[in-house]
Amino acid sequence: MTDTTSTPSNAPAAVPAPRKATSWRRSDHPNLNLIGLGLIVAWLAFWVQCFFEFSFVTDRLWVPRWVFLSLDYQHVHLGVKAWHEGLDPFSVYIDFRGRYAAPPITLLLFRWTRFFDPYVGALIWDVIITATFAYTVLTCLKVREQLRLWVPPVALAIAVFLWSTPAMFSIERGNLDVWVLLTLFIALNLMRRGKGKWYCEVVAGLVLAIGAWAKMYSGLFILALLPFKRWTAAATCVVGIVLIGVIPLRETKLFFRNAGDMVTDERVTPVKQVVEWLSHPTFAPYAGRPIDPVWYGHSLTTFFPLMFSKTPLGSVPGLLVSALLFGPLWLYAAWCVYRSPRRESLFLPFTLWTMALGTYALPNSYDYNLFFMLLTALCLWDRRDSVFVHLLMLATVVIWWQPFYIGIDRVLLIWLKMLAIIPVSMLMIRHARRPDVPAQQLADARQHPWPALA
Repeated sequence: MTDTTSTPSNAPAAVPAPRKATSWRRSDHPNLNLIGLGLIVAWLAFWVQCFFEFSFVTDRLWVPRWVFLSLDYQHVHLGVKAWHEGLDPFSVYIDFRGRYAAPPITLLLFRWTRFFDPYVGALIWDVIITATFAYTVLTCLKVREQLRLWVPPVALAIAVFLWSTPAMFSIERGNLDVWVLLTLFIALNLMRRGKGKWYCEVVAGLVLAIGAWAKMYSGLFILALLPFKRWTAAATCVVGIVLIGVIPLRETKLFFRNAGDMVTDERVTPVKQVVEWLSHPTFAPYAGRPIDPVWYGHSLTTFFPLMFSKTPLGSVPGLLVSALLFGPLWLYAAWCVYRSPRRESLFLPFTLWTMALGTYALPNSYDYNLFFMLLTALCLWDRRDSVFVHLLMLATVVIWWQPFYIGIDRVLLIWLKMLAIIPVSMLMIRHARRPDVPAQQLADARQHPWPALA
């Protein structure tokens, strides 16, 4: 009797289901998650002690220790307090650094601080910074899932980032750079949920304009939107930047004056130097004022003459070098992203990488904004990368990613930070150029084109 349940000999073989990447919501390595949870507990205990003393309790980390916590936040807090009391913070001395030297819009962004004393306000702002960092790490893991990369355990990824030098430095200073991430994610989710609707693009562009004024280098949002054909958002961002600067025109002028007064002794005058050098180009060893090789800075604009001080390149302005290096590099990466079949999944890492290049080009850039570089690596670095990339990452990134101070030569440390641009940029371009995208991966990217936690 014939078995009618058996498979016919000419039936096609079953096609195995495509292997799915590990989801960021779960982990196949519970032991690594336990290690991550332990690191997070230790991190929390460290900061509890710091806030009890309201001071960074150790000088064994890369973070330069200040006499009290949240130096940058306290400046804004006092400016808001003066404004609420009817004074003009841009014209009166509000602390030891002088007049208010933050953009006018920060008075609105931090208006909530008038309800709290400086200690409680600093604690709240540092909690916001920490929560934003954790959210960003989760979103980076979502990007890794979309790109079919190995997804590390959530707790371990958050712990490794929170213990990094840029994250520790940001929290210690209560820095304002996190506004760039906050506005980026608000705009990103508006564009994702809006699905191309013009009014969502307009609101997203205005939100990015706020971030651009909270930290000036984030005006690069405009460029980062172009490879993704977000023309409406980019144009609205330009209009928003102009309006936010022009509406309080008097305060905007005073802000630039006060900021210049605050950093006169620290910041070079890059634009003036470029104009003068282009008028009379010279190639000679550096002969300008001494440059302090601070271990917690990474400005190529400022440190280039120091790095090449004894060579004919020492007289070339650092800002010009930054433009000549970063301009073509960014244009090539943007072109690769524009042509990439996985373009939408690269939005977050490409934007973070663009911001990272912007921080290197700033005349005065401290390591608390190096988190853009680390987050880009967190999105893209994978075990399948070449040995050359791994060696470069270990040699130039991990040494300052980890928080513990290593007594190496300061100029050498600056060189390592500059060289860190190379492997991270290689990761960005590699993922933008990858042609072998499985059909299932493309379908997933189209279904969830924007990284989100939903």
